[in-house]
Amino acid sequence: MGYKLIRNPTTSFDVFAGVGYSGVEFTDDSSANGGQLVLGEESSHKIAESSTFNQRFTYRPGQSDLGDLATFTAGWATAITGAWTINVGLAAQWASVVPAGSKSTDALLTVGFGYKF
Repeated sequence: MGYKLIRNPTTSFDVFAGVGYSGVEFTDDSSANGGQLVLGEESSHKIAESSTFNQRFTYRPGQSDLGDLATFTAGWATAITGAWTINVGLAAQWASVVPAGSKSTDALLTVGFGYKF
């Protein structure tokens, strides 16, 4: 369930919470599963007529043997000229329970060009 704190033509901001059941399998062949609480927020912003920015953060506090998990994603898109666009994205994830020798944080940065037909 969630609640829209801000909603207008240029900005939206939402908060949400829920419960779920997750299961993970690690590279060392161990696994974990159990119920989880999910808390989060997300927003989108129209920066200019041809540019948008959005972001989302979720946090799942540790329940059972799953541990804590936090994720953040952000994206920016803008029209360059004509039908060409550029998109930039960032995704980051942190986990409190990982196999030995693994990093607890992963990040991914993407840049893309698009053409609208």
